[in-house]
Amino acid sequence: TITPLPIEQREVTAVLLQVDPIFSVGLPNQINEGPVAQAVYPIREINKFFGTFIGPVLGLLVVITLMICIVSGVGILVSIYNSMSDRRHEIAVLRALGAERSTVLWIILFESLILSITGGLIGWILGHGLVACASPIVESKTGVAVGFFDLAPALPPYLPISPELLLVPLLAILAIAVGLIPAMAAYRTDVSQSLGK
Repeated sequence: TITPLPIEQREVTAVLLQVDPIFSVGLPNQINEGPVAQAVYPIREINKFFGTFIGPVLGLLVVITLMICIVSGVGILVSIYNSMSDRRHEIAVLRALGAERSTVLWIILFESLILSITGGLIGWILGHGLVACASPIVESKTGVAVGFFDLAPALPPYLPISPELLLVPLLAILAIAVGLIPAMAAYRTDVSQSLGK
């Protein structure tokens, strides 16, 4: 068990002052010049802590997320491209029924877009669900409450907004980029050869 210190041994270890900004400019210097106490701005120290430790960790997590997105994009590219050989006959039938080459191209790009954005949204919901489930434990240990809809913090000066707000636009760009190769393969499908198989 923890026994409290006797009253004569107790000391004041910290005092939080709320001072008017006009008077707080020179106050830390006056206190720090003496040998008895040390003054700090809590918000400055918190920002320094976040900049030194939390910022790089968040940056690393963003880089890992980008790498996962790129690997997923390559997986979507391979999946759609491999399915092209099985679907050449269907594409040729579409073309024979009057679908233009650009229509076939847009169908493949749209398929890639749906796969990417759906996967990203499912991952976002699962990730935030796990965070919401772990929130009571985090709050009991740190005092920080994290909800389902709380977004990752911004990464100034590199990224002034939450990286999560870029999820859908970046996934759309990635989907178009990885869907372009199979879409071009579908675009170039020879109708007569594919229908003859």
